[in-house]
Amino acid sequence: MSSLFEWFKSRNEETAINKTLVHMQKVLECVVEFEKGLSFLIEERNLDLALKVFTRVNDLEHQADIIRRRILEMISQAELTSTI
Repeated sequence: MSSLFEWFKSRNEETAINKTLVHMQKVLECVVEFEKGLSFLIEERNLDLALKVFTRVNDLEHQADIIRRRILEMISQAELTSTI
């Protein structure tokens, strides 16, 4: 029974690590898009295009937040399970 528990624990850790990588990629995507938006706003003075890009940044940040919350839920559930 102990080996089964350890297997589930390792799978949860692996899943949390994979989700963390997905989160990091989403955050990087936010930064790249934000930089594009600033470029459109400051260098090209294209307010309409900048606003479209910043709206996309907002959506990407929201997606990253959802991923982060899921990671935190997984970690807290794993902590509770390991103490029981």
